[in-house]
Amino acid sequence: MPTSKLLVILSISFLSCNYGQVNKQHTGAARTDTMQKKETEISKEAGNQKMPIPADTTSSDYLIYLLKNDMPLTGYWTQQLKKLDAFAIPLDSTTRLSVTRDWTINDSISVVILQYSTNVGGDEFLLTVKNKRQFIARVHISNEYDSDVSEENPDYYYTEYQMIDDRKIKLLLHKIKNYDTDKEKDVVTIEHWTIQSNGKVLKNKML
Repeated sequence: MPTSKLLVILSISFLSCNYGQVNKQHTGAARTDTMQKKETEISKEAGNQKMPIPADTTSSDYLIYLLKNDMPLTGYWTQQLKKLDAFAIPLDSTTRLSVTRDWTINDSISVVILQYSTNVGGDEFLLTVKNKRQFIARVHISNEYDSDVSEENPDYYYTEYQMIDDRKIKLLLHKIKNYDTDKEKDVVTIEHWTIQSNGKVLKNKML
């Protein structure tokens, strides 16, 4: 066979193989894109699903339902939250109460973290609830507001937290000395708290 014909045949074979590989790559990419789109759609659908309305309006589940759906508090829950003496109730146009997280410790104890927000900052409170009825403990785990330092009060304070697990909380209490100056220094005090099986929340003793 002449050399020129052999080269033409080899070139055609090479191009055919490459086309097959490229076609497979495009097909694989298309499948991946389709799968990712489906996963995204499923994730959006799950996020859009609202929790069912609890039948018992005095259950903490109902309070969580109201807050997660930005609905007004009932008279009952307004009174219960007032008893906590943690934030201003009733709410007004400059304040908002929301759920950061809620979970279960055991058959009788559950936990909810509420965030109280204003137009200048906010606080978070960890609350334990017994039988979805009775508040057992309240811990102020976070607060951060606009700075109001002055020459007389040059230090700025704020608190943040880390959840170690479902029972253990680490608090970081910041004191920024000489805030917003060249002498600024962040002094951090660390506290460890543990949620007990009975709903009490105890600060761990430092050794």
